[in-house]
Formats: sequence, C-alpha cells, structure tokens
Amino acid sequence: MNINVLRSFEKTIFNLCNIYRFTCVRSSTNASIRHPKIEKENKSLTEDFVPNTILNKRIKTAHDWEDVRHKLLTSSKQISQKTIDSIILSVCISAKNYDLGFAYIDFLKQQKVNLGLATVGKYFKLFYLANCGNAAIRNEDEIYSLYKSMRTQFKVFDAVSCENIIHALSITRYWRECLQLLDEMRITCDPNRPTYSVIAAACFRNGAEDLGWQFLNESANSGNPPLSLAYLAYIDAYEHNEPLKRMEVLFSFFRQYEIECDIQVANRLIGLYQNLNLNAKRTSFYNSARCKNCRTTLRKSELTESEFEALKGAIFKNVIVGSNVFYKSTPAELEQFKQFTANMKSYDVVIDGLNVAYTVGTKQSPHVLSFFVKSVVKHFVDQNKTVLLLGRTHMNTWPKSNWAYVTEHCDTFLTQSLSQDDPYLLYCALHCGVNTIIVSRDLMRGHVFKLADVKLKTSFNRWLVQNQYQLLYVNSQGKVNFKYPLPYTRSAQMSNGIWHLPLADDGGNSNMWMCLTSKAS
Repeated sequence: MNINVLRSFEKTIFNLCNIYRFTCVRSSTNASIRHPKIEKENKSLTEDFVPNTILNKRIKTAHDWEDVRHKLLTSSKQISQKTIDSIILSVCISAKNYDLGFAYIDFLKQQKVNLGLATVGKYFKLFYLANCGNAAIRNEDEIYSLYKSMRTQFKVFDAVSCENIIHALSITRYWRECLQLLDEMRITCDPNRPTYSVIAAACFRNGAEDLGWQFLNESANSGNPPLSLAYLAYIDAYEHNEPLKRMEVLFSFFRQYEIECDIQVANRLIGLYQNLNLNAKRTSFYNSARCKNCRTTLRKSELTESEFEALKGAIFKNVIVGSNVFYKSTPAELEQFKQFTANMKSYDVVIDGLNVAYTVGTKQSPHVLSFFVKSVVKHFVDQNKTVLLLGRTHMNTWPKSNWAYVTEHCDTFLTQSLSQDDPYLLYCALHCGVNTIIVSRDLMRGHVFKLADVKLKTSFNRWLVQNQYQLLYVNSQGKVNFKYPLPYTRSAQMSNGIWHLPLADDGGNSNMWMCLTSKAS
C-alpha cells in the first residue's frame, strides 16, 4: 500500500478515536485499546484560585504540600484527585517557578503517587522550560527513564503527549528519540511549529546540520515558519565554524520563505558580525528603496508569467470555486456575473466600491459616500487608466452629482445580495493581468489561508502587496491619498555581498531592517 495512503488512513482512524476520547493505544497480546481521559483544567482555577493558594504560601515540607492539596480539594468541587496534580504543575509553569514545580514532583514521588497522563505531560513540559538554554541538564536520566517506562505501557502516544515528550528529550543526549516520536505524531495530526523547531534545534546542537534543515524546510513548507529558537540554536552551533557560509544558508532560507527576522535573532546576528569585525546595523526603508546605512537599493521581485498563471488557477479553484462563493449569490446574479466576465475587457484598475465608500465610516450620508467613490475613480481616469468598479445596486440611488460621473467614466458591476465582494474582486483583477491595480483596504488574509501550497501563498502575498492601493482619505477638493505599494519586495535580499533582512516588529512598524555586510567595518 502507498505510504501516503496508509498515513491518511491512520490519521482518519486516530481522529475518530480522538472524538471518542481514545487518547492512546496500549501494546498487548490481545491488542486491547485503552482510552484514559485527560481531564480539562478550568482556566479560572489556574489563573486565580490555585495561584493565590500556592504561590502566596511558604512550602518547604511534605506536610506543607499535604495542607495545600487538602485546601484545594476541599475548597473547589472543580478540583479532583484526577486533576489536582496537573493543575498545580500548570500554575508553577505559568509562574515560571520551576523549582516549586520540581519540589512538587519530588513530593509526589515520596508519596508514591501514580502520575496521570496529564501530570506526566506537565512534568515533561516543566523539565524543558527549566532546562532549555542551560549547559547542565537537570534530571536528564530520570526523564529518559520515565519516557521508557511510558513506552512499555503505550505503543503509540497521543499528539499532546508526543509534543511534551519531544520538547523534553530534545535538550537531552537522547534527542534522537524525538525522530520516532515525530513520525508517530504525524499519524494523528500535523506537527506544529514548536515541535519542528525544538527538533531542528536539537539537530543543530548535536552536529546533524542537514537533518536540522530538513525539519525546518518541512515546517516552512507546511505553512508554519519555525520559531526563533531554531535559528538561535543554528547560530550558536556554527558561530565558530565557517559562520559567514552558515549565515548565507540561514538568510537564503529567510528569502525562500519570506520570513521576517525577529528582534532576538537580529540582536544575536549583530553580536556575531561585530565579533567578526563586520558591519551589522539596523536600518530603515520608507518610500525610498535605498538603505540609509549602505545606500544599496532594494529590488522588487516581480512574479514570473508561470508563477502568475499558477496563482490565478489556484485562486479560482480554492478561493472562488472551492469556497462556493458563487452559490451564495442568487442564480440571476450568478448568471449576470458569468456573462459579464465572459466578455470582460482588460482593466488597469479594479475598485471595491463599498470598501472605498466606507473609508469614511458606514454612517455617513450618501453624498459623502458617493463623493469618495467619485474622487477615487476620477484619480485614475485623469491618468488615462481604464477602471472597473464593483459594488451594490443601492449605489444607483446615490446623488447623481457624484454617481453620474462614476457611471460615465468607468464600467460597473453591481449586485443586490452579494455577500462576499473580495473573491469577485480577486477574480476580476487576476483576469485582467499581473499588473492590475486593486483598490481596497482589505488585506484579504482569509483568502490566502485557502491556498495550501506555501509557494502559492508567497506568490499571492507578493502580488497583492505590489498591486494594492489602500485609500487613506479624500480631502474636500476631491484629492485622494493612498497607501501605495512599496517600491521593493519585503523579503531577505542580497546584493554586492550585503544582506538586508526585514525585521518583524510587534509594534506594526514594517520599515525596520537589518543591514549585514561581509566586509570588515
């Protein structure tokens, strides 16, 4: 049987098992199935009641822990013998009081308490968080022994248990056990970013460079860019072994998947380059494509004809047809749109009429709304551009002083009950060609997620960023102001031995970059 078919079948079976709370399969001669129930923790307990009980109390002895457990069990009906241990560990982890968490584990061992599956998972998580980044790993052999003990009980772990175990083992000398666990995880679900990232980091720390990149590429290709901890592990592992050559590989990875560099990685790179007596600085780009640090001009990466055709086909298949957006319109409107697009000419500009009108707010008068639309249409008509405006039939009731100009100077397609404008806008814009301008403030993030292939997502984002005009305001004289497409592509670029990396900024500043040169400063 084809391995992909087998995996698909296995995943289906496990998903059905999860519905009925079968969380793991136990190995035995009669292949019996065991389904322990992992109790859910009440959020209010772990964020309020339990922390106040544990963190504000001086706990030193086994008697202290017994008092805490008794108080928790008798004070809330939502805490039971099955959940109390997991809840206490959750609170210790959230508070980053790892020593207290280990102290509670020691107490449970002394009391010979059998740890439930959820508690064991929290123990693995506690171990990882307390030890990641440390040169000396605490309780390494004990964690491995616990893992091997679980192996004798369960033939296959559920996805959550796999993730917790992988995190813990990834920072030990038993890290290669993670590879088998990852294969098991793939059966029940798609591994997430943290899982791929900690395994890749383990590979880099232990000299398995090619294997580490295999997992990073697998993560990125699944639409989950790796976490910075993987990049930091790579930099740390090879900073003294052909570092510039290794950084070229890292930066090329950023460029391939259009990954932005976070501040933590950026600071680490600056330190590395400074240690090598090389120039590395933060810089900024605004409307100009020229770097303020090195004066290099960034490039704009245009879609090739084949990339655009592939994107157009995927948008039609996955966003428009796949989401059945056409069927949300009336049959008459659907037929009307089919006839319109069958004879549609190529336009320079496609405008989302309502989106433009509502720039000023939805409660404005028809005169104000129509004035905004007229002003935007006039802006492009004055540039001798052909314009298509998509909107609603109620626009025909707008004041003729403004609406008449629109209907006389551009083509319109108006519907009565269209519930989703964006797919129609995309359909028309893509139909008109790679350079068609789209006027809309909508970032259309929802549509990109319907593209399964990461290369198609990259192409969609690049195309939209390079073609979208977002209306900012219209003054009383009808002069419009847009947020225009950037004159460069916001992705890692190299020119004349100088790399520029876009920085991810939680503050929403998209102008910050890194400038790194291989020449001595």
